[in-house]
Amino acid sequence: MRGIMRGRISALLGMSPAMKTQQSAKWGGIPDMLDPRMPTDSPIRFKLAVLSKSLTAEIILGLMIAFNVGLIIIEVDSGAVGVEREIPAWVEAANLIMLGTFSLELLFKCAVYQSKIFLDAFHLIDAFVVLLDLSIYAVEEFAGMEATSAFSAVRLLRIIRILRAVRLLRKSRELSMLMLSFLASLSAVFWGVIMVIVMVTLWAILAVQLIHPINYRIWVDRDCERCPHAFESVWQSALTLLQTVIAGDSWGHLALPILEAEPITLIYFAGVIVSVDLAMLNLILAVIVDSAQDARSVSDHERAVQMEKDFNQATQQLYRLCRRLDLDNSGKIDPSEFVRGFEQDQDFADCLKGMGIGGRDLEWVLSILDKDDSGDISPDEFVDQLYKLRTHETHQILSTLTDVRKLLRELAVTQAGVIMHNTEMSNWQPNLADDEAKLRAFSSRDTASEVSCVDCIT
Repeated sequence: MRGIMRGRISALLGMSPAMKTQQSAKWGGIPDMLDPRMPTDSPIRFKLAVLSKSLTAEIILGLMIAFNVGLIIIEVDSGAVGVEREIPAWVEAANLIMLGTFSLELLFKCAVYQSKIFLDAFHLIDAFVVLLDLSIYAVEEFAGMEATSAFSAVRLLRIIRILRAVRLLRKSRELSMLMLSFLASLSAVFWGVIMVIVMVTLWAILAVQLIHPINYRIWVDRDCERCPHAFESVWQSALTLLQTVIAGDSWGHLALPILEAEPITLIYFAGVIVSVDLAMLNLILAVIVDSAQDARSVSDHERAVQMEKDFNQATQQLYRLCRRLDLDNSGKIDPSEFVRGFEQDQDFADCLKGMGIGGRDLEWVLSILDKDDSGDISPDEFVDQLYKLRTHETHQILSTLTDVRKLLRELAVTQAGVIMHNTEMSNWQPNLADDEAKLRAFSSRDTASEVSCVDCIT
């Protein structure tokens, strides 16, 4: 019976991915239940919050955000300086519809999350953008303020809403790693740009002294507006080097005439190309790649740390739920207290349901988690074993194999005892027959002796 129950609970806790997804979609999952930002005090608001966080809802909102950005692009193009083109009426109508939709979404989240809405940064960004957009439309409609370029620039803050689409990146590990790597490489890019500016400035100072006289002599009588002034100042020399060396534009147009007139200038141009183009830019690229690799390693470490932190928080939360079931403060919880808590404590019941454990399965769970067969379970033992079975598949397999091995060993010992007992019984049967025959013979001799004695006396 214990083996059957163990198999039942192993199949229960080791659900397939499809079953896990179904349970998670129905109950929200343990991470949602133990998330301090979720409204766990109300089952209805909790389910609405889980629905708003679902993948389908995120995709719909992402499409709406993309459509809103497209409207902003059309609006900006229509209001550009020198472009006499009115904003289409359907764009204005679509903007109002989108603003109304996002306003209703904000009201929905305020009603669902209530005070916990301030715990999520994305909710605060949504509230800021929606309120800003409402304020802009109110000023335009009621104050009669014209959409000046400064005021239109403020309206572009609505594009901050596109940050909400970043949530979808978390659904893909590759996109998340690309985004983290990009953010980690920003520091290397910044210092690389500083180094390039320093190197270009040094070569620009030399260009004013060495290259400008030759360049001016070549281009002074030719039809080129900028060419004679390409190296006349440090600023102009730096722009020319950025254009020719880094961007690779008009290299032959400026450098080749100088090299043909004064071949000795090859030393200067070769030094610029080697130091800036070949050395510095490739060094920056190597540092960026190294920073991205470090970011990936740090990301894996932070993910492990965050998982451990979430696990500890979830363990403490479930431990507090279990402590509420211990009404007699004995430090132990018997099966009746677990069943009563499942029926009366909604938080505890929802937590177990989120793990795929229903009321009918609770007895099997308690039987499996009671490692010492004491009949009752301490909160520490219940929480520790339950989370190990739920979150660590390897531990679950090893634990099941260990218990199966133990049961097989006990069964082997029992079978050996039965076989030994049957063997001894089979050996005793011939001995009993011989003893019975001897006893009968001995009884017959005694009876014959007694009869002979009686005959002699008579």
